[in-house]
This record gives sequence, C-alpha cells and structure tokens, in this order.
Amino acid sequence: MSSVSALRTRENREHNGSSLADNGEVSDTKANASPEAEANQRALLVEWLNSILPHLNLPIKASDEELKACLIDGTLLPQILKRLRLVSYKEVGDFNHSSVSS
Repeated sequence: MSSVSALRTRENREHNGSSLADNGEVSDTKANASPEAEANQRALLVEWLNSILPHLNLPIKASDEELKACLIDGTLLPQILKRLRLVSYKEVGDFNHSSVSS
C-alpha cells in the first residue's frame, strides 16, 4: 500500500474537522479542538509531507511556524502535486491506448 493510500485510510478513520454548511461553505470545526488533537493532526501532516518529499526532513513535532516557513513561498506545492500525480498514476496503472479513438 502506498503512503498516499495509507494516509487516506487513516484520514477516513479520523474526523477531519471540517463540515459543509447548507450554503455550500466549508466551516472549520477545529476551533474547539484540544491542543493534543491539533498536535496529532500536525504530526500526521508532517509525516505525510516527509513521506512524499523525503528531502524535506521535517521533525515530527514541527511547530506551526516551522510548517509555515517551509510552505509559505509555494515552492513545495509543485513538488507535492508532481509526486501525487506520479503516485496516482502508479496506483491506477497504465491504461490501454488502443481503446482510445483518434
């Protein structure tokens, strides 16, 4: 199982703290989350980031400030997207091009 699949499975078992309001807006229900729950979510995020970008090498107990510092300039976003696209392609596998009409 890939790291992305493992994370998705783990996320499905945990409440993500967001809900969709009747008007379609996403509201964050983590405002009342305990510090322990927030630390756990942060650790899961750091673990996931380190798994898809090993060169990042963030400490598991990275602070919000450390995360912001590494993500703020946006240089990691294309790397994350490229890695996710690569993993998704590998999970789905190669499809038969001969069935696609020209």
